[in-house]
Parts: sequence; structure tokens; C-alpha cells
Amino acid sequence: MENAVGILEKGFFHDLEERRYFSLEQFNEDLWEKLEELNDAPFKKKEHCRSYYWAEEKEELMPLPSTQYHYMERATAKVSSDFHVRFDNAYYSVDKAYLHKKVVIRATASVVKIFSLEGELIIEWPRATYRGEWKTDTSRLPKNYEDFSEWNSTYFIRKASTVGSNTTEVIKRILKSRKLEVQTYRLCVGVLGFTKKYSRPALEECCRRALTAERTTYTYIKNTIGAVAEELGAEGYNTDKNKKRNEGSYIMDSSYSDMEKLLNRSRTLADQSGKEAQR
Repeated sequence: MENAVGILEKGFFHDLEERRYFSLEQFNEDLWEKLEELNDAPFKKKEHCRSYYWAEEKEELMPLPSTQYHYMERATAKVSSDFHVRFDNAYYSVDKAYLHKKVVIRATASVVKIFSLEGELIIEWPRATYRGEWKTDTSRLPKNYEDFSEWNSTYFIRKASTVGSNTTEVIKRILKSRKLEVQTYRLCVGVLGFTKKYSRPALEECCRRALTAERTTYTYIKNTIGAVAEELGAEGYNTDKNKKRNEGSYIMDSSYSDMEKLLNRSRTLADQSGKEAQR
């Protein structure tokens, strides 16, 4: 390959550099002509020419495949409680029989195929064309999927009610924001999951602002809750989590660091040491 590049740069291009071209097609015509001359020219150190050996090799070549090659990506995923797997920032539904099971994904630029671990094809989808796109086959979801899955509207509303009325209202609106309720469950998980880092009052206040601004979306909550927590100070963060971090450590009372008490304690120890020395 490097030798071919050298032939082009030192041979063909050098021979053609004095010519003037007004189109790529015109240049390519002359380039092909020079290439044919090279292939027909005899070798200096062996018999025949490049064209002769190429004709021999061509007889041994197999025909090209009848179908075009497609690059394939492979991945494994676990079917979530919303009966979907996530792949390349999109969501594809899987038959209800595979809830919470691992599956194998094989994807080309145009098709996503989902297989069981045993190699059985479960479902085939056209590949999503944008981030966050959902591919859902309702015929493969259980008719009573709200009871069948651990995730359902009752579950999320109950979880939201432990935070506050504003959070509950936001969750209710998110549950109704998609054509299929099952497609909102991950958004609900995301919103309620902010209580792992931030406090419940912070999430409640953030949801209040979302309702006021009529922007009851996961993205709005995600982009504003940090600022809300900062405004609330220490109360804006999950204090229960901070307590767990401090478990096993000894926290001294602030009075122990009082300067006057430290000096008095030092004087007392010095007096005791002096009395012991006099004895």
C-alpha cells in the first residue's frame, strides 16, 4: 500500500503536475490512463507485468456477497419494570415474559434485534432516529401491566406523597405526559431519585416552582433542583445520607474547642505536673 502511494506521489502526480484541469473527471481520465500504462509495463526483476498477475489472481477470487455488509453493535441489557430495554439512548419494548431478565441486543444502522440469552429472537425494531425515542408494542405488554409490574401509577403517586403535594402533582402530570403511561415510568424514577442527594423539602420546592412555571418535566427538575438546594443551605441536602457518612465517627461538642476552657485545662495540667515534681 505504501509503495502504491509512492508511485502516485513520485510518478503520476509528478507527470501530471504541469497540466491544467478544470474538473475532477478530466483529471481522473488522465490518471486512469497513467494507471493502465503502469499495469502493462513489464517488471524489471521478474517476468510479465502487473496486469498479467492480476488476471491470474482474479481467477481464484470468490464472488462478492449478494447482500451489502452491515456493521453490527452488540450489547446486553436487563428488561426494566417498564418492559423496555435501553440501547443507545432509546427504549425498545420486549415481550412481557422477559420482565427483569437479561437479553442480548444486536443492532445495525437500521435495525435493532433483541434475543434471549439462549439465542432466540424476541423482537425486531427499526432503529430509533433520535435520543429518547420509544419503540413500544402494546400487544406484547400485559393487559394488566399496571398490576403486573412493580412500577405503576399508584406506586409512583404513593412515593411522591411522602415528599409533598407539589411533588405528587408533578408526578401525576408526568404520568399523563405520554401516549402510553408505561413510557413515563423512568421519568418518575428520575424525579423521585433526586431525594438520594437532595432533601425532600428541596424537591418539593422545586416541584412548586415547576408547577408555577408550567414546566412539569424531568429536565426542568434536573436543571433547577441544585440551585434550590443551594438556596436552602444545609436543609437542601439529604441529611439522612450525611448522617450515614458520619456513622462510626465521634463528633465533639463545640464547647470543647472554646479557647478559655482550653487555657484553663492547660493551666490545671501544668499545676498538677509542678506539684508532682515537688514531691
